[in-house]
Amino acid sequence: MKTIVIRVLAAVLMILAVVLSFYLFYKHLHAGGPDVCSAVFGNSCNGALSGPYAEVLGLPLGGWGILYYFVLGLFFLIPLLFGKAFLEGSRFFIFLFSCCSVGAGIYLMGVMLVHPGLFCPLCTIIHSINFLLFFLLIKINGYGFPQFFTSLRMRRGARQQAATAGFWKMFGFLVAGLFMASAFFGLKALALSVAAGQRVDLKKVLADYDRQPARQIPVGPGDASTGNPSGPMTLVIFTDFYCPACRMFAAETDSIVKKFSSTCRVVFKQFPLSTDCNPTIHKNMHAGACEAARAALAAAQQGRFMEYHRELFSSDSHEKKLASAAQQCGLNLPAFEAFRNSPAVTAILQANIAEGAALGIDGTPAVFLNGRQIRDTRPGVVRSVLVRELQSRQSSAVNK
Repeated sequence: MKTIVIRVLAAVLMILAVVLSFYLFYKHLHAGGPDVCSAVFGNSCNGALSGPYAEVLGLPLGGWGILYYFVLGLFFLIPLLFGKAFLEGSRFFIFLFSCCSVGAGIYLMGVMLVHPGLFCPLCTIIHSINFLLFFLLIKINGYGFPQFFTSLRMRRGARQQAATAGFWKMFGFLVAGLFMASAFFGLKALALSVAAGQRVDLKKVLADYDRQPARQIPVGPGDASTGNPSGPMTLVIFTDFYCPACRMFAAETDSIVKKFSSTCRVVFKQFPLSTDCNPTIHKNMHAGACEAARAALAAAQQGRFMEYHRELFSSDSHEKKLASAAQQCGLNLPAFEAFRNSPAVTAILQANIAEGAALGIDGTPAVFLNGRQIRDTRPGVVRSVLVRELQSRQSSAVNK
């Protein structure tokens, strides 16, 4: 009875982990899809899915999860299909792959501890399932470290004999290896085909931009800005320092500031997706984002917003980082602390939030060029719209 309960528990955990892995794989390929992490846990998985550890050998981590559970199922199936002669070998590989999953889980959990901005609730659940499965599989198969090392010694001593007697066994596991390789390349091909299908259609982006109404967006003295205030273009960016999409867009922002500094004014407004300071949202999606916004406005007051913006987005915007980033940027720390906790910074932040709400913003980054929203913020899109608008204005000036 106890064995049946353990087997049922292992099966249920594997099914749950497969479902979660499929969702994370889907979410990696469709960043704009439903965010279960935010809805259930109040913390998005987008940081992990778009971060530097999101892929291994070109395959998203969700895909590796699917592959792992496929492999476990395959090696459980082999002895049922080809006989008990394959049982010992199957147990060997099940133990080996489950060890690899535990090692990968420990490493990735460590990464999330070191970089809280990459924390992923569903990933944590999957790693926890893998740790539990490791012990359940040992119990189910009666195969642990002693049996594993015994198998290794036996394999080294029996190579001569296995060359003839074990031909069909080797052939069976070779077929299993081919299935594993096929699954890997199939998932990778799927990821590549989805990425290809998501290429930017610039004509659609420009047509959508042209349809947007031109809105008046005030620029106050407390707003952070850079570039040419007298230039023909004004780019307004509503941002949140805890927002993974904003982190991705930050690199694009840097390139725009460098290339268009003589013709474009770039204005940054704060729109933290946190109920701590933003009354227009109903769920505390990014706890701590309000403090990061206050700190950024304090850096802007000393004329170092871009440096501080870069520093925060290059790492994690947790509370301890706010002061150390200010030090890294060479800010006057007493003045920084005094201003970020002052009523003046609260007034600027609330004005930014009210402006964003009036524009109908419900997510970040929200980007407006000369009052029109650019709703697609994938790499290169905003830059392309800027180029088109500048060329259009230059052509109009020549014709006049």
